[in-house]
Amino acid sequence: MRMLIRLVKPFWILCFGVVIAALLVGPQPSTGQRISNMGNHWLKWNNERRQIFVGAYLFGYLDGLNMGCEEGSKDSTREPERLIKCENRITNFSKDSQYYVDSLTEFYNKYPEEGDIYPEEILAQLGRGLTLEQIRHYPFLRRTNP
Repeated sequence: MRMLIRLVKPFWILCFGVVIAALLVGPQPSTGQRISNMGNHWLKWNNERRQIFVGAYLFGYLDGLNMGCEEGSKDSTREPERLIKCENRITNFSKDSQYYVDSLTEFYNKYPEEGDIYPEEILAQLGRGLTLEQIRHYPFLRRTNP
């Protein structure tokens, strides 16, 4: 039994050391750093992956906005009126998803130096009716205008 304890103790010490080393050396997702040059990542994706991204963005945006409008007008005496007013503020994503995929691809091909702008940021501005040139000059908070 003592022999077993002598063998197990170094094993646990080694395991503990490996875990500590992994925590110190491994990636630190909590630092909140953005992926550099997301444009390059987008251009490497195939059309199916781009479609999935755009579809998920549009679904999440519209679903979240609808839920927010409903929740925000719930306790109002003018609920239907407030709900309609809120829903009228919804960004216009009336085109099919391929339009948005093509627009994103064109943006990253046309302005490779703007690869730090995330696809969801471009989509949000497309939904507001901005052109690709206007999006390129849009004053995103984390950068200065080109």
